Amino acid sequence: MLRLKSYFKVPPGSFRYNQHDFGLHVSSNIEQLADELMDWRKGNNKERATFGEALEDIENFTVAHIGANSGWVYNTDKEFRVLRKRSNLGCSTCGASVT
Repeated sequence: MLRLKSYFKVPPGSFRYNQHDFGLHVSSNIEQLADELMDWRKGNNKERATFGEALEDIENFTVAHIGANSGWVYNTDKEFRVLRKRSNLGCSTCGASVT
C-alpha cells in the first residue's frame, strides 16, 4: 500500500478528495479536510463516516493523484492507523463529552 510520507508537508496540488455529491475538495490541511468529509458523511448517512476512514480515503485519493513515483509516497504493508491529538473538547472524532 502506498502512503504519504508526511501529513505536515503539502504535496503538489494539496491534499484532495472527490466523492459524488461531496464534490472535489482541496486543502493544505489534511486533518481539516478529513473533518469536513467526516461531518458531511455523518450528516448524509454515508458509509466510512469516522475521522480515520475519511483520512484514509483522502490519503488514498491524494496518492493516486500525485503518483507512486512522485517522491512524496512510500510503500508499506503496515495497517492504516490514526493517532490524533487529545482535545479538551471531548472525543476527537465526534466531539462527545468523555468522562
